[in-house]
Amino acid sequence: MITSNALGHDVYSRNNRAPIDEGKKIEALETAMRTINNAYREKPSRRSGALKHCPATFLVPKGQGSCPVLKKDVAAFAPDHYDGYFNTDHLLPSVFFQEARDPKDIPLYRNLGLKYIYDGNADPKDHADLMLGSDATWFEVKRNLDRLPRTVDPETVAHLTPKMEGQLKNWAMQRLKDRTWATI
Repeated sequence: MITSNALGHDVYSRNNRAPIDEGKKIEALETAMRTINNAYREKPSRRSGALKHCPATFLVPKGQGSCPVLKKDVAAFAPDHYDGYFNTDHLLPSVFFQEARDPKDIPLYRNLGLKYIYDGNADPKDHADLMLGSDATWFEVKRNLDRLPRTVDPETVAHLTPKMEGQLKNWAMQRLKDRTWATI
């Protein structure tokens, strides 16, 4: 139920932490496009029929204009955006808080962005933040670590016991619950 886009982290770690070059950015774009294109597609059954809002996300045909050269399986699709009933930029998509199995009023999100993956000029902030990474100061790291419960402070605890893991899980679930209800 929770989505988290970490494409830049994935590419960076698979690239042995070397800087991400243009070729790796195109590979990342193709991976993202395949993931989107393979979104859940329910097979119709005799009992229920297919869900109206499937696939959850989908690629759109490529229009005119310049774009990166992509491998054959994704070359016919737009490399800069996709559409879907599931917005992958929403950490907790509202569709999960609906009672109906396939509610009629799920919005169709158009032009969900992909350009940040390969074009640092078109979307410099997201390209830097999501693909290349951004430097963090010692203070920023420490501030975020200070938000953890003292019982799991990484500066004093080298290994989490099962009891500590349970406490951390309960703490995280409560934070998630508090933040989720605050935004509904």
